[in-house]
Amino acid sequence: MLQALYRLTRLGSSMGVPPNLFTEITRLLAVLSEDERAALNQYFGKIGEHQELIQDLTPAGVEAFNRDTPDQEGVRYASIVTGAPPPTLLRRMSLRLLLSPDSFLYGIFSSLYVLSAPLSTTLEIPERTEEQNQLLQEVLGKTFEAWSDGIVPSRSQVWGQLIHAVPADHLDVMGHFDQPEQYISWLKSGSSFQESHFHALWERVLDFTVGETAP
Repeated sequence: MLQALYRLTRLGSSMGVPPNLFTEITRLLAVLSEDERAALNQYFGKIGEHQELIQDLTPAGVEAFNRDTPDQEGVRYASIVTGAPPPTLLRRMSLRLLLSPDSFLYGIFSSLYVLSAPLSTTLEIPERTEEQNQLLQEVLGKTFEAWSDGIVPSRSQVWGQLIHAVPADHLDVMGHFDQPEQYISWLKSGSSFQESHFHALWERVLDFTVGETAP
């Protein structure tokens, strides 16, 4: 079965179909040995058995972490705020995803956006300065309060000095984006994140790490 899917992937590539998450997974799985596939299944099976750490990612878990680990004197704190526009059917159509495999990935982002509950009234939001609010509005738009990176609401990401803000989903900042094509996006969020944004973001992280202040 995997070999057949691999041949279809090769055919799509020869016809100019751009690479995507599904074709890359198929390509990788097709060349695994039976032992390697069994080991991979066992690995993911164990992940499914141990989900206790998921509680640490919930709002209640993060609030408890903040209470138990207050900021320490002498430590510099900074944050980068990311987010993608709230998913809509119109955006899905504009991205030409309705009849492509990427439609499923956009559906995943839409579900994650709902689960992240960016507009929840119970969400505890760190205090922001007027300067930070202005930067967020300039970069993400006046409706940034409703944005999420698919995992974390954008308005809850500010902590300490705000050194950068960019439209991006949770996996874009890890290098999983579409432009240029050799990078494969795991989510279709409509963020339009590209390689130049990736370099600019991590250059700001490096600047802050070595003690340089934002311009």
